[in-house]
Amino acid sequence: MLVKEMMFGLREEFLYFRCASCGTLQLADTHLDVSKYYPGDYYSFKPAMIKKYFLGRFLANWYLNGPRFPGLHVVSHLKGFTAWIDLLKGLKKDAAILDIGCGAGGLLRRISTWGFTNLTGVEPHINDDISYPGVVKIIKADVLQHQGEYDLIMLHHSLEHMNNPLEIMQHLAQMLRPGGKILIRIPVSDSFAFRKYGVSWYQLDAPRHIFLHTTKSVAILAKESGLVLQQITCDSTKEQILDSEKFMRDITLWEKVSVSHSYKKGCKRWAKHLNSINDGDQACFVLRK
Repeated sequence: MLVKEMMFGLREEFLYFRCASCGTLQLADTHLDVSKYYPGDYYSFKPAMIKKYFLGRFLANWYLNGPRFPGLHVVSHLKGFTAWIDLLKGLKKDAAILDIGCGAGGLLRRISTWGFTNLTGVEPHINDDISYPGVVKIIKADVLQHQGEYDLIMLHHSLEHMNNPLEIMQHLAQMLRPGGKILIRIPVSDSFAFRKYGVSWYQLDAPRHIFLHTTKSVAILAKESGLVLQQITCDSTKEQILDSEKFMRDITLWEKVSVSHSYKKGCKRWAKHLNSINDGDQACFVLRK
C-alpha cells in the first residue's frame, strides 16, 4: 500500500507491505535515508524544558514517593500518565534508567523531578551530546553503539523508527541487569484505527515509522531476545480518530481544523473504550529478563 507523508505536508508516497504471518506493516525501502524527514524543528528535538505544571508534578511525586492513596492512580491517569509510570514505582531512586530515542531528553528531565538520579538518553538525530544540570545526560549515538548496564530501558515511541528491531532488542536485552525490564510504547497495527482508516491512519507516519508492529510481532521479538512479555496495556488517545479523519480529507497533521468540543469528548470516550477492549492503536509492552 502507498502511504503519504502528512506530518509536514510533503505528500510524498511510500510503499509499505504487511507480513502475512504476524501482521506487521513495514516500509519497503528500509535503506531510505530518512534524515531529511527529521528537520530541526521536529517536535522531540525541541529544548527539554521542565514544565511548570505544579499539580501534575505534585501528583506524580505523591504517587511515586508518598503513601498509597485510593483513587490517586485514577487521578494520575487523568493528568496524562499511563501504565508505564507503575514501573518507576518499584525502582530505587538511583536505579539506572536508559531512554532510547529520547530526542532532547524532555521525558528524562520530567522523571528527574520525581527524584530519580541516574538517567541516560540515547538519540542519534541530535547534533551533539546534551548535559543538563544534575542527573540527566543525553548521548548522540546509535543504540547499537551504546553499552552499559540498566535496571529499566525505555523506548517511548522510538522502536517503530528503527529498521533493525530484532538486533536492537537483542542488544538491549544484553544491557539489562538481572530482574531488569524493558518498556516499549509503540503504535500497533492490529487495531481498530488501522482497520478503519487504512492508509489514512495517522500513526503510519510515513516514512519515519519503518515498522508498525502488532502484539504478535512484539511477542516474537521478546522470545527471540530471551525476554518474557509480562504485560500489554493499550494507551491510545483520541488523536487516532481526530488526526486520521484529517488525513482522510488530505489535511496535514499541523493544519488547524474546527472541531466541536462534544466531538472531541466523543473521540476521547471511544479511545477509552478501545483501550478497555485492547483494541487501541498504541500499546505499552513490559518485557522482563
